[in-house]
Amino acid sequence: MFEPPLAEDGMFESLGLIGDGDEISAIRDVERCFGVTLDHSEASGWRTVGNVYSALEAALPADRRTAPDNWTRFTQAISDETGIDPTNIGRDTLLLATGGRRRWHIILAIVVIGAVAAAILR
Repeated sequence: MFEPPLAEDGMFESLGLIGDGDEISAIRDVERCFGVTLDHSEASGWRTVGNVYSALEAALPADRRTAPDNWTRFTQAISDETGIDPTNIGRDTLLLATGGRRRWHIILAIVVIGAVAAAILR
C-alpha cells in the first residue's frame, strides 16, 4: 500500500491521488458519505484536503456543520480511494501526490476537475 511522506507536522504531505480520475472518485466518496453534493464550481482551486472540507461544510445543512464526527467521517471517506491512514490527514494535506513523474498528473487533474465542474454547471 502507498504511504505518502509525512510533513513536518506529522501529517501526510498528500493523499497520494495521482490525477487519473481518482480525485473525482475521492470527492464522490465524500459526497456519498454525507449525502450531499459539493459545489464543484471552485473545484479547480481545490489543492488541499482543507479546501474540500470547506466545500463540504458549505454543502451541509447548518445543523450538521458542527457535528463532532464530521472530520473523522470526512477523512475516512476521502482516503478510501488510496487506502492511507485517515488519522494522518490534516487540512494542509495535498490532494495530489507531487514530485517527479507525477507532476504532469497535477496538470491533468486540474483540467479534469475543471471539465467536470463545467459539465455539471451546464
